[in-house]
Amino acid sequence: MIRYHVRPDDLLARLGGDEFALLLKDCTVDQAERVCQKIIDAIRGQRFPWEGRVYDVGASIGITAIDHETPPMGELMSRADVACYAAKAAGRSRVSVYRRDESDAQRHHQELQVAAGIHSALDANRFRLFAQEIRALQAHNQAGRHIEILVRMVDEQGKLVMPGAFIPAAERYDLMGHVDRWVIHHVLHEFGARLTAMPNLTVAINLSANSLGEPFLLPFLHAELHDSVLPASRIQLEITETALINNMAAANRLVTEMRSAGCTVALDDFGAGLSSFSYLKQFPVDYLKIDGSFIRHLAGSAVDREIVSSINDIGHRLGMLTVAESVEDEETLQALRSLGVDYAQGYVIGRPMPLEQFLESCPTLPADNV
Repeated sequence: MIRYHVRPDDLLARLGGDEFALLLKDCTVDQAERVCQKIIDAIRGQRFPWEGRVYDVGASIGITAIDHETPPMGELMSRADVACYAAKAAGRSRVSVYRRDESDAQRHHQELQVAAGIHSALDANRFRLFAQEIRALQAHNQAGRHIEILVRMVDEQGKLVMPGAFIPAAERYDLMGHVDRWVIHHVLHEFGARLTAMPNLTVAINLSANSLGEPFLLPFLHAELHDSVLPASRIQLEITETALINNMAAANRLVTEMRSAGCTVALDDFGAGLSSFSYLKQFPVDYLKIDGSFIRHLAGSAVDREIVSSINDIGHRLGMLTVAESVEDEETLQALRSLGVDYAQGYVIGRPMPLEQFLESCPTLPADNV
């Protein structure tokens, strides 16, 4: 079908999976846009039945120009790939062009460059896992240790890139699901045995809103859990309140299936979104993480104290354990302890450290007990 809409001397190739490349010779960007739009229209016109259902087919196309300023081939392919992600982010079944010289789109251009860097980092395995401790505040919760897994990216110069610098672009260009799967796979397999050897350690892993919308997320999770030596009971999956609200059906399936598989589930950043307690009745999660915006000024704010107290009480009545995020000083820590909040996470407890360093600093079980 694609060949029918291009010239005989244009080069068409399948890169793998559902990705194709098209090299249009002696063709302007405007002409390329028209050709690609015809291809998209033709693909969208195809429907086929399979086992009693009718399926629609769609395509998103990214374009980049090859000219006298063309970068190395890897960068050229990254630009086309990023343009394709931009087309998906704009609503799919679209054509998007990678443009370097739009004066009114500097921020967009920078995001495209960051997205290209993410794609390159995924291919080159240039992400690093960090761990941050979550500490029990109440005597009855002292058994066991808890950490949250955080991710950092390493750029081509070897510099560590913090999440705030790449996650917005990853979310915008539909790359966050790829990052999530990289994290899950490496935690469960590269570090699975060593994490298992640490007595009573629970490992929390974040799932983005992008991941929740992917139909293959649950099969991927089931397969990774099945192949890992780290027991499901030692794994906690964190989803944000906003992600839950924006994709209720997928979130419900995730919570139900993962808890049935033995994992615990935490609702992250509670209070940052609509903060409706009614959602807590529909999603029986195990942990409720109170957003840091209510924690940072807790010691000096009666309003924040009442809000945190209410969230904590409701969480407990629904059978959930509560976690305070962004705890940065001892005064706040003591206030949370007096309110009955179960756990705390923040700089006063410990800053994120490389997971490798965390593992080296902690005692493990003897090998025959792993």
